[in-house]
Amino acid sequence: MEKTGGDKDILFSNTTKLNGSEVTAFQNHALKKYTLTISIVIAVFFSAIGIGLCFVNTYLGAAIIVAGIVGGVILFPYLTKETIRKQNLEIFGDADYINQFNFYEDKLEVINIDDKSNKQASQEFDYQEIYKIEEFKLRLFIYINKNQSFIFDAKSMTKGTVGEVADLFKSKGVKIVDKTNLPELTDKNNKKTNKK
Repeated sequence: MEKTGGDKDILFSNTTKLNGSEVTAFQNHALKKYTLTISIVIAVFFSAIGIGLCFVNTYLGAAIIVAGIVGGVILFPYLTKETIRKQNLEIFGDADYINQFNFYEDKLEVINIDDKSNKQASQEFDYQEIYKIEEFKLRLFIYINKNQSFIFDAKSMTKGTVGEVADLFKSKGVKIVDKTNLPELTDKNNKKTNKK
């Protein structure tokens, strides 16, 4: 078995490499519930105000209802996606997002590697700290809380198999949500994000 700097054995390993548009697609997926909730709240709030104003001024009330629906249903989701896209462009530019996952018996180590400068940052998680796993055909989302996840490319295993990783998560009591029957996520240009 491979050894790290210490005395712990690496059971399984994976190096996932994604570009900025792929990361954007996954972040938008992770924020889907949040975006939907806020959109509904905006639309309902402005519609309620508009209905109330209809008793005073019908045109003003109708305008506020329309503005609330357009703002909540169209504008807010669009602005959220554009903000994420611009942030990722600013952060990654044309660099790749690289995470190395090392699975030990008692913890998961994630090493983030900057593609341009080769700087590394490492995080460790006990398996009990992992919120849940969403399993797609080609990727795993490893959630460390409700809204933050790591993207794990199933085709990028360097030691072991995805099945063995899933079995390890199950044996540690991590909740696994099967989404393998859903279509793969796509980026803004509607290209599948499972390219290498």
